[in-house]
Amino acid sequence: MVSSFLDDSSCYSKDIISGSFSKVQYQSYSHGDFSSPFLGDSSIFYVAFAPARSPVVVRQYLPVLATGNIGFVAVTNGVVIEPADQIRWLGIHLDPRLDFKHHVTTWCGKALKVAQQMRRLNSAYRGAAPAALVRTVDTCVVPVATVGADVWWPGLKRPTKRGIITLRTSIFCKMIDKAILTGLRAALPVTRTTPNLALHREGGIPTRNIILEGNRLRLSARLHSLDNRHPL
Repeated sequence: MVSSFLDDSSCYSKDIISGSFSKVQYQSYSHGDFSSPFLGDSSIFYVAFAPARSPVVVRQYLPVLATGNIGFVAVTNGVVIEPADQIRWLGIHLDPRLDFKHHVTTWCGKALKVAQQMRRLNSAYRGAAPAALVRTVDTCVVPVATVGADVWWPGLKRPTKRGIITLRTSIFCKMIDKAILTGLRAALPVTRTTPNLALHREGGIPTRNIILEGNRLRLSARLHSLDNRHPL
């Protein structure tokens, strides 16, 4: 599976009008037993887009991961576009394995920077009003740490034929929890030994599982309330 996206739709329409788009030819080479109808005859696949704004990511299947051969090259005007480690589309970082680790790490890192900056301004004995700082955590740390959670968070557990399993995306909860707890410790006049549950209770901000499940349920309610002819 090959995915290529444009980050800027206005640039897309502008370049089409000016006629500056060039056709990009995808050339693929099969390695070993790995082959597919899509990558078989590359001479008939052409996509028109701006090469300078066109990162390409290749969905890696198990036979490719075992051999280490991607088997894909994009060539435009003599310039080879190598497959990227990750691409950003609509604020979501997509990687070849679609495990969203890079996405969660990036956004939780941004939220953690905000929380650490708050810790530099406050201490357990002096600083800004806790109520104002808690609102800052709720509006600046939590939303940033959970950006795109509707995409990578399908729930904590899921029923399968083998029983109830815990999804691999649940390991990202620790990153979100670290950003939220760092912000709460900066906002509240507490010490290092204060339990985490006490921080959530005094700050009025729920734990990461409740936040993620709330986002998922709100999205589900929104989708079910749309008209039947809505594209979503």
